[in-house]
Amino acid sequence: MVTSLFGASTLPVLQFEAPPSLTFSDHIPISFSVALSINQPVIVTVNLLTADFRPHHLIITPQQPTVHIAESTIHKFEDLYIRRPTETVEENAIQSTGTNQQCSDGAKKVNERWAEEEESIRIMVEAATPRASSVIVSDVMHRNSESLKVIEISHSIVRNTKETIWLLLSKPVINVSIFVDIGNRMLPVERVKIYDKLVIFSLPTLVIPEKIDKTSSSATNIFKIFLRNDTQQLELPVQLHVSDMSNKQNTAEVVNKEALIASLFEFAAEGEPLALVKPLMLLLGTSDNDGCNALHVAARNKQNFALKTMLSVLCECNDETERQRILNAPNTRGQTALHCAVRAGDPDCVHYLISAGAKRNVVDNNMDTVAHYLGEVYNDAIYKEILETSGSEEVENESDINGENILAKKNNSGYTPAHIAVKKLKLSLLEALIEAGAPIDIPDNDGDTPLLTALYMDDIDTVSLLAQHNCNVNVMSNNGDTPLKVACRKKNLVMIGRLLDAGSTTDSLGTGDERPVEADDEDVRRILNGERIEVSNMYAQNGTEEEQEINELQSEESISTAASTDAATSYRLRKLK
Repeated sequence: MVTSLFGASTLPVLQFEAPPSLTFSDHIPISFSVALSINQPVIVTVNLLTADFRPHHLIITPQQPTVHIAESTIHKFEDLYIRRPTETVEENAIQSTGTNQQCSDGAKKVNERWAEEEESIRIMVEAATPRASSVIVSDVMHRNSESLKVIEISHSIVRNTKETIWLLLSKPVINVSIFVDIGNRMLPVERVKIYDKLVIFSLPTLVIPEKIDKTSSSATNIFKIFLRNDTQQLELPVQLHVSDMSNKQNTAEVVNKEALIASLFEFAAEGEPLALVKPLMLLLGTSDNDGCNALHVAARNKQNFALKTMLSVLCECNDETERQRILNAPNTRGQTALHCAVRAGDPDCVHYLISAGAKRNVVDNNMDTVAHYLGEVYNDAIYKEILETSGSEEVENESDINGENILAKKNNSGYTPAHIAVKKLKLSLLEALIEAGAPIDIPDNDGDTPLLTALYMDDIDTVSLLAQHNCNVNVMSNNGDTPLKVACRKKNLVMIGRLLDAGSTTDSLGTGDERPVEADDEDVRRILNGERIEVSNMYAQNGTEEEQEINELQSEESISTAASTDAATSYRLRKLK
């Protein structure tokens, strides 16, 4: 609705470019845009009307925003809030004349009228020049009295006190407070972020009060989480479960300050890092948002000195169960510190962890053991640390507590460590696995053994190594493939000959449609009938003297570098031995 006063020659023209929404709330800002077409500067104001176009007792804050506009434009009004006036109707009624009964009746009627009017509003925008003005009025906006509800939440039960949680609410919010009820007080959460209806926050570190659950037989404390805004408080449909064991990880408040100061001065006087770390032993099991403790972080970042120091402190822990829990704790991916050390490729970190008693049979979320991780490593020293055992140590790589060969474990893809070594073209790793007793005839989820995998990849050296160690050369996969079939299809005459020499039978080629057509090739038939192709050894003495000299120089340089590294490492760790 547009109305003009005092003539039309200089009449401003305005309309809603983006009208306000059809609902409003006391705590949600209103935004809208107005397009103005003017010939001279105007003053634009915003006011509220009732649904029947009368001035409203509610006000807009900032109160009656005034804007000076000099030319045609589109202006956006934002962050406007609907508020009640500071003076109450009761005060006005008491100041009025008449008896107390009349004041009470008048206040009651005004209250009823105001309460009805507050359920709906219209926004009026006026653009005025010295001689003319125009107004535009919005459609009726109704109050949104819907209570705040949680539509969706990321967790129903949380056991990590540093977990990040998100929740989707039924309507937008501007400011909310979220607390964890720990019995004696409400503890605020951390890092609250609000995006319209989406709220994200992180749970705080909890130190359970002494009086909670001391008489309960349960080892788990359950805490409720509440959300509060200006008008209501609701309990979130999520519970924080904190066990007595996990609470030990959150004991930063109980570390004795005097002990820290004493250890700091001892470190300053003697340069002994163990003294600095020892008071923090209770915190070694504390996890970050990824579930990693300090051992994970040191191993992942190849900080072997820091890892050695922390492990030395951990070895002084009298509680063997707690020590093993920290040493073999999984992160959110199921990886232990040993997994991280192997993946990082640091042989020192791997050595220190194994010496401290880290278990090699723990699987991550993909069911990978550290032996599976060796496929990502290019370091023979790590192969030896993982696959070799000392005489005094339980032979973990031969059997676990259930009698299963650790090196026979399959991951979620059905791959054993031997499969991984073949797929990664790690011939030296495959040799080390075989020497350590790894089985080489276990099929994956497709029924493919390491031999079939190597044949699919045309890897003659791996096929030869597996055949030399008496693998099953007549095995059949789920799709009916046999080693000899695959070799014939690829027309790899060398592999065909080596498979036959290792015991493959021509019966494994099948008959009829199962028999590969390449088996009838003339060259293939000669190999099947007993002929063989001599393959020159790529490492035979046919290289030039110049190449041999280069190899010798590279070998000497490698030995020198390794010796320097060992000396530096030995010097840094001397104090800890």
